[in-house]
Amino acid sequence: MEKTIIRLRPHHAVMLYRFEDRQPEKEYADNLEEIRARLNSGEREMVQIIMHRDTLCRACSREKDAACKEEEKVRALDREIAARCGLRSGLWISWEELSGILQNNGF
Repeated sequence: MEKTIIRLRPHHAVMLYRFEDRQPEKEYADNLEEIRARLNSGEREMVQIIMHRDTLCRACSREKDAACKEEEKVRALDREIAARCGLRSGLWISWEELSGILQNNGF
């Protein structure tokens, strides 16, 4: 079975790195834990940085008709984190390297 590609918005990469589950919805928490476990499995997992709907969004209660209800807020947060960490949309990076970048930038 082929693995699905993990695509992450910068703010979701920070959430996974710090393992913050701020949403009480079971589907979202389960999705977050599944992705976190995969990233920390010891295998070299690659992720793609994107600046729009990502792998975590699919289970978020803030999604409505495939769009985030708080899109402007999260886009600003994504831009801030990306600039601080030197990330860009479309970047392929190992989870190990991304974790190091997040750590070195105070996350």
